[in-house]
Amino acid sequence: MTLTDDHAIAAAAATFTLAFAAMTAFYLLRDRARRVVRAVIGVVSVRFADYCSGMVERLAESLAFLPSLRRFGAFLRDTVLYWALAALGQYCLLRAVGLAPTFAEASVTLGVVMLGSLLPAGPGFFGAYQVAMYTSLAMYHPEAEVLGKGAVFVFVSYVGWVTINATSGVL
Repeated sequence: MTLTDDHAIAAAAATFTLAFAAMTAFYLLRDRARRVVRAVIGVVSVRFADYCSGMVERLAESLAFLPSLRRFGAFLRDTVLYWALAALGQYCLLRAVGLAPTFAEASVTLGVVMLGSLLPAGPGFFGAYQVAMYTSLAMYHPEAEVLGKGAVFVFVSYVGWVTINATSGVL
């Protein structure tokens, strides 16, 4: 079976839907989660258990937007807008360097670099960013394009990413 763009999109949507369902369940069962963490870790250290259960409680409190339709709607709107604009930016930059992606391919490229950001990396996320970008490009483009136009894309996108983050940090 060949993995098509439609399959990849459906798999990503299912994965994130399940993650959101788990987040909702965690919020709804937050008292139980806090008690379980305290009981399990408390066997080793009561003080550390109190610290960990407090962290679980603060995490659950941060999900308080879930039952509020107004706040949840705003969260969902902003999240969709953020990812759509980021994917559009990837698409435009890929086109600007001479590659011809579909919007789904640009979205996958963005998703792969975001998943790559979960890996420990050196200062400036240098190395992990490039590996994730080259990996995502290699899924859709021949090696010659990845090492030519793709290298330009990786360089320009990295410089843009560092510039945006540094500017945000300064501001």
